Amino acid sequence: MEKDQQGKRIHINGIVQGVGFRPFVFGLAERYALAGWVRNTSAGVDIEVDGTPTALDAFVDALTAEAPPLAQIDDVTAVSIAANGFTTFAIVHSEAISGAFQ
Repeated sequence: MEKDQQGKRIHINGIVQGVGFRPFVFGLAERYALAGWVRNTSAGVDIEVDGTPTALDAFVDALTAEAPPLAQIDDVTAVSIAANGFTTFAIVHSEAISGAFQ
């Protein structure tokens, strides 16, 4: 069993707003015992999660393989980062990014 916690910063572009994507991400995070957050931005969806390397890899794969039917994912960028020490997973408020829109 892996005990080393790592982090991932994930950005998803495409039709991922208004299609139940954040609740879908929340469910995946619970399934893989991940902690962190998901939010809509004017440039897509941002996610930061902590977990074991195996769980993080499975989570990233499931984001596209199991996406909601109305979602259209154009691009997923996932970068490894240090674990943030999150203890729960949350859907957080949306954030506008200047000059970005979908």
